[in-house]
Amino acid sequence: MEKFSHWRDKGTGIAPFLPHPSSTFATTAGVSSDAPIVLRLANILLAVLSSIVKIPLVLAIGALHFGIISPIFPSYRVRRVSSRLLLTVIGIWYWNVGVEGARRSASRKNASTGPNAGDIIISNFLSPLDALVYSTVVDPVFIIPSYTGEIMVYSLLGAVLSALELPAAKSVSKPPNLAEIQAKALASHKVIVIFNEATPTNGRALLAPAMDRILDEDNHVTGKCRVFPSLIRYSPPDITTPIPPSSSLHYLCRVTSRWKAYSVRVRIAEPLDATDKNVIVSAFDEICRIGRITRVGEELGASSKLKFVKAWKKGRP
Repeated sequence: MEKFSHWRDKGTGIAPFLPHPSSTFATTAGVSSDAPIVLRLANILLAVLSSIVKIPLVLAIGALHFGIISPIFPSYRVRRVSSRLLLTVIGIWYWNVGVEGARRSASRKNASTGPNAGDIIISNFLSPLDALVYSTVVDPVFIIPSYTGEIMVYSLLGAVLSALELPAAKSVSKPPNLAEIQAKALASHKVIVIFNEATPTNGRALLAPAMDRILDEDNHVTGKCRVFPSLIRYSPPDITTPIPPSSSLHYLCRVTSRWKAYSVRVRIAEPLDATDKNVIVSAFDEICRIGRITRVGEELGASSKLKFVKAWKKGRP
């Protein structure tokens, strides 16, 4: 992939926008070119059957979840069960969710270790499924900033679809400030989830943040707010979308063709003080620590992905 060496981090050599080698129908289905032909045919048959069974179920449950349950049902428990069911049908069967400091705080009376209403989760960004995963962990409202740093608020469905598209340059309307969003989140008992890389990557590194501050003259977030760095990771990683697929159906076909199960891991670090002006930097450092990944240079932000995708579509070597 020397053709795309321009989009490798100069310090580490990591290319955050390159799709994983397994991000194709054949390899997602478990088909190896080295396997005997009988095994390859069996894997292809299982992949096709898996898609035939899963896709109608995903579309039916997805329509129910995004069209009725998510926007209408007031009970988070119902919405959470619906999200989990949808992810299970897609193929995510194994979960590993942990909050740092939970054991130390278990003995403290009335201790609250996890994110509460009005708190902020700052997470890495990998795929359309990230938003669904977080909706099973907390009751969220999503912020995916433009690559110029404008705040953009998304519904659950909007956050899912945004991971299938190129990063946005700017908001189509006047962007709200974070204080307004937090006030609404407090009133509706929601947690704010910020995908601050502004675009999905392959998960091999963390991009430079699109928003470099939470607090400024326009965003007077209450001092009671806590900021939780969080890492999400999938195994196998072919579920990620560093390159936007040709369509949402194409992505769905690729993911559902895997007849073996996926697993997801969510790690939420201990909270940071939102009033710290360097809280974004601290949050990204914590994400790198808990995920054992590194940050790439400023030249590999979300805006760089536009040029990368253009080069990618011109033809691969």
